[in-house]
Amino acid sequence: MASSHLEKPTYKVEDSDEHAALPSFGSKERERVLRTIGERIFRPKTFEIGDVRMTVLGGAQEVGRSAFLVKTRESSVLLDCGINPGSQRPFETFPRFDSPEFQIDSLDAVIISHAHLDHCGLVPSFTSTAMMDQSIVLLRPQI
Repeated sequence: MASSHLEKPTYKVEDSDEHAALPSFGSKERERVLRTIGERIFRPKTFEIGDVRMTVLGGAQEVGRSAFLVKTRESSVLLDCGINPGSQRPFETFPRFDSPEFQIDSLDAVIISHAHLDHCGLVPSFTSTAMMDQSIVLLRPQI
């Protein structure tokens, strides 16, 4: 029985099988999600300059709180959204979302590389706040 808060965020598992541990969507909902993502990806370019800026919000030279903000002139994506579960200091537990580069309202998607707490531990707070209309993309596990 799915609760309503799990039905609102958009989940997509790349190359997944039918047994993924995510909310199940009907074919109409899956089509709507994929169409929305496809329209964002394949929209006409706004700018001819193809520069990319990456801001490390956590996870550099440490294990834990992995979060990398990747921005172009047209989009903003957060790669991973982890915590540092072993930290004793709150300042080192979470990514640096106080960075001036990070604007949660401008995010197009959150991409989770894999399901370790240091890469996805903060995702539940995103799905319960401002990320309700954005995409959360989970990459297929690699063995």
